[in-house]
Amino acid sequence: MGKLRKEILSRGLAQEENSTIFHELVDSPILEALSRKDWKAIALNINKILHTRISHDDVTKYLKVE
Repeated sequence: MGKLRKEILSRGLAQEENSTIFHELVDSPILEALSRKDWKAIALNINKILHTRISHDDVTKYLKVE
């Protein structure tokens, strides 16, 4: 999640927008998906919250998971 924080902050959004995104991430099922190693669910939630296009393969590379 720390890497996501850097990504969000690098966007240069207002603090209020950053806070909203951080709350959405914490309240999302991402942490549960991490415990299950459900990379597709993680990618889906990140894409939804950050309005990005990353694949589950990108998630595993980003997290350096083998």
